[in-house]
Amino acid sequence: MEWRQAGGLRIGGKQVPVRSLRVPDETGRTRRLRTCTVWNLSQNRFSRAAAVARLVRMEDGRIGVLVTGRHQAYVKIGKNFMTRDSLVVPCNMLSKKAVRALVRGTGISLEERDGVVIAYDTTEKDEQGRGTRGADSA
Repeated sequence: MEWRQAGGLRIGGKQVPVRSLRVPDETGRTRRLRTCTVWNLSQNRFSRAAAVARLVRMEDGRIGVLVTGRHQAYVKIGKNFMTRDSLVVPCNMLSKKAVRALVRGTGISLEERDGVVIAYDTTEKDEQGRGTRGADSA
């Protein structure tokens, strides 16, 4: 997987359109919120342009999903929930189809722990110097 450096993050090149995110509320229920691209922070209506998701790797090696608007625009989540330029979320907030499209053809594996989907790169060595699954088979 090729990563592009941007600040303290490394961003993957593959983009996938995202129409909704599954956001947990304070009671623990999962709410599905509509997501779109907006070009003005104060825009009240949803646009037809979907938001865009890319894989992102933090400095400590964790892999998540970066959700942005198309063409460097803002992303609107829910009617009154949030409007921002970008948002880093775990993989379980996206649909399974979108996550599969992002991970397909890369050396990234998904694992679920305590209800959260964790992604990790199987082609690189971990911090202890052990070979990961992709390196062990060689």
